Amino acid sequence: MTVSAAPPVNFDMGRVISAGFGLLARRPLPILLLALVLSYLPAVAVGWATPYLAGPTPQPGAVPDLGATFRRLGLLECIAFLAAGFSWIFQGGVAVVATADAGGRSAEIGAQLTRLLGRGPLIFVAGVVGRVGVFLATLLLVVPGVLLSLAWYVCPAVAAVEGKGFMDMFRRSAELTRGNRGALFGMALLFIIGGGVLSIVLRLAIGVPFLATGAQPAILTFALQ
Repeated sequence: MTVSAAPPVNFDMGRVISAGFGLLARRPLPILLLALVLSYLPAVAVGWATPYLAGPTPQPGAVPDLGATFRRLGLLECIAFLAAGFSWIFQGGVAVVATADAGGRSAEIGAQLTRLLGRGPLIFVAGVVGRVGVFLATLLLVVPGVLLSLAWYVCPAVAAVEGKGFMDMFRRSAELTRGNRGALFGMALLFIIGGGVLSIVLRLAIGVPFLATGAQPAILTFALQ
């Protein structure tokens, strides 16, 4: 007697985006709490720390100081590395909520997020290392960085849901994304465009100039995050 396996479900951008909005509608509280702690608060901290650590933004027309410019860029990238660690924990938390919701185990969401705290340091370090790897690959004419970021797209989910170790999460993510990276790139592009449109709308709503530099108002940062 043979048992036929269920056919694989094709990756479909529309279905994934629809499922994402559906998840947010069903489980707004845990996702918004995760976003507050792991996305909004780090973004506010970055906005506050950047002018103090990296100095003011160079003014147009000023004589460039290459040494100061490279130091500023280096500090900004280091801040981005740390922010990526928090972002990966956030993504892992959302994956935990999504998995529990899909499996009809909503009562376990709190306990599973508590267990995620124990893996938080590992995911944070992996996020920093992953961002560094993508940065270095991007220096090689951009394309390798894009390919690497797509291959590691679901590392946070793999680490949080499957409990993979440091190296295994990168290998597992590359395995899961193989054959779907074009669709993932399209989703990432839609996310960037959507974020840009939302930023313009919010700036119009609260009267922030399009070309304003420096830290964003807290309400704008909160809405975007």
